[in-house]
Amino acid sequence: MSLFNELKRRNVFKVGVAYVVVGWLVAQVLQLVFESFGTPDWAIKTVLVLLATGLPFSLFLAWAFEMTPEGLKREHEVDRSQSITSQTGKKLNTMIFAVMAMALAYFVYDKFVLSTGRETAAIESAVEEATSQIVTEQADTPEATSATDNSIAVLPFVNMSDDASNEYFSDGLSEELLNLLTKIPELRVTSRSSAFSYKDKNFKITDVGRELNVSNILEGSVRKSGNQVRITAQLIKVDGDVHLWSESYTRELTDIFELQDEIATAVVKALRIELLDEEMSSDRVTISPAAYDLFLRGRGERNENIAGSLERAADYLQRAIEIEPEYAAAMALLAGTYLDMDEFGSMSITESLRLSGPLVDRALELEPQLPDAWVALGYRQWRLDQNRQAGESFQRALELAPSNIRALIRYSNVLDAEGHFRKYLGLYRTLSELDPQNPNHEVTYEYVRAYFGENELIAESLDRLRKQHYDDPRFYDGSASYYRSTHQYDRMTSAMIRVQALRPADAWAPGNISSALFRLGLNDAGEQWLERTRQVNPNSRYLVLATYDQFRVNREYDTLTAFMRETWMKEATEANYSRLGSALMLEGKPAESYEVLKESLQKHPYEPETGNISLGMNGALWLVLAARAVGDEALANELLDKVGIQVRNAVEKRYYVLSNQALSAAYYAIEGERIRALFTLQQAAENGFAVPSDLETPFFDEMKDKPDFQAILQQVRDNQAMMRGKVLALDNLSPKQDSVSALTER
Repeated sequence: MSLFNELKRRNVFKVGVAYVVVGWLVAQVLQLVFESFGTPDWAIKTVLVLLATGLPFSLFLAWAFEMTPEGLKREHEVDRSQSITSQTGKKLNTMIFAVMAMALAYFVYDKFVLSTGRETAAIESAVEEATSQIVTEQADTPEATSATDNSIAVLPFVNMSDDASNEYFSDGLSEELLNLLTKIPELRVTSRSSAFSYKDKNFKITDVGRELNVSNILEGSVRKSGNQVRITAQLIKVDGDVHLWSESYTRELTDIFELQDEIATAVVKALRIELLDEEMSSDRVTISPAAYDLFLRGRGERNENIAGSLERAADYLQRAIEIEPEYAAAMALLAGTYLDMDEFGSMSITESLRLSGPLVDRALELEPQLPDAWVALGYRQWRLDQNRQAGESFQRALELAPSNIRALIRYSNVLDAEGHFRKYLGLYRTLSELDPQNPNHEVTYEYVRAYFGENELIAESLDRLRKQHYDDPRFYDGSASYYRSTHQYDRMTSAMIRVQALRPADAWAPGNISSALFRLGLNDAGEQWLERTRQVNPNSRYLVLATYDQFRVNREYDTLTAFMRETWMKEATEANYSRLGSALMLEGKPAESYEVLKESLQKHPYEPETGNISLGMNGALWLVLAARAVGDEALANELLDKVGIQVRNAVEKRYYVLSNQALSAAYYAIEGERIRALFTLQQAAENGFAVPSDLETPFFDEMKDKPDFQAILQQVRDNQAMMRGKVLALDNLSPKQDSVSALTER
């Protein structure tokens, strides 16, 4: 008899299988028990080692011994004619099947019952950890929640000139002083937007200090007459309304930079902060009064953020640079203005990137220590989908000016894109403290915490903030973003309509409203808001987003491909690469899709440190399908590995909006993990996912005909129908024609 047959006769194989199955079940149960009693990790590891060690011993016993009616005997002592190994084998089969049934039951119980409890516990633990970490970090830094002696707000200096139009000069001088003070690491400086919210208002210093959470206030007045300026400044300690320092200056405008440095240095010394030489350097290029005047006018227009203000800002700054070709600050500001004009003005992203590049490079060449130049560079890199480089630029800006609000806000976009949840959450806590009068920061901070499961908290917070900031579009910016991410399209639409009324020159609101309406199947209303977006800014990327959704949701795939190809040829951004690639796949052209998406991946490969894909999860998954269709399994598997990391990070960090749940389900479906895909989709549907077209894609082709998938799809359609009814019930769903006419006439 061969060795194999002898092993089979003695039931060695069956004993081995039985041992492994029983051992696995024992290990699972013990792990659950150990976790309940808080047993150290080494205990379960010891059990696993012992179980593994026992396997060869069990195989040896099965070979050397045999079970008989009289008990266990050595195998050579048993008469073959009286051997009962066949009966023992049948008993082993029964035991194996029974234990496997128990193991399967345990798996189902663990997956669909215990895992829910573990996820809830993980959420609570993560929230507690993140909150405690933020509190600890801020207790050790100048950004702590309680006011410190080294916190200050620079209120807008009062214009005392005979000419009221000189308001821009007094405001600009105040902002210049604020920017100088932000360079001091030991000093926490309240943002311009919060400090300037007190402009032209009567107030008590103690009230301002309490509302801005600062210990010191710098205020003053400016009188400009011809080429001469008189400035009075005073530093007040909020506690007791005590004057720490005051001074009056009368200078020629040619000395304005030295005067600003002198005032800032005096303030810092009055606060008893020790300065480093480079923190208040006066080594500047001499700028003519005419160029400086244009610079202040340009910055004032950029801060206005109303119809035409960015265009006027660019004009002033261009003229300032014509007068002073080496004016680095004007170059950095003009570069940032061009980049803003894509979103809030009338310039395409291609043009804004083309114009801003040389300006940023030259500004940094002239003044490598200029924070605003690093902010402009980072902003440009972010628009080019170079997240890692953008993050480094923003970090450099914050090293030079720790309280620079623009740097913090722009850096938050990078952290969000990269999935650095705790840093993102902590940064918005800091923004809420440095810019307390801007409700967008607090809304964002609260709704990011809501992704941890604190939905009741976000509802209460939004209700409270809405009452406080009813006429502030920045509140609706933040709340609309939250509602969009959770598919509360009725509330999102209502919030964005409010933004449009308060900020009519902004294409962000009508573009997103249009996109949401198309996703809900409300084509007529969607087309009205699409036209509104086109009138506000015919070059806006939000117009592209809304038009893409219009054709995709209505399955006009050939039209979608033609539109995206034309858009991509004008502006080859990563987002447009991804949209064109998906359009080609939907039209049934995987080879063309593969070439387009692969070209994008070659231009902007994975971030080396994070492994994030510049195409995003959506574009990467489309490329996986395209690569498989053309036989490039190596690329498909490589991309799936990268996407898998992002999916696991999203689950672990709980930074998990509904659209990401659908993408995670798509990843599981492509990987063949049908149960996990269905479970994730079911969660999304129960949480309100309301866009069935996102599930009617090739990602789910292998499961689209399954009853359980169809049941989930129907639930999503029901969510859409319910949300559609709520949106149609809004009183002001159509764009106001008077606002459209006003925009057309300007």
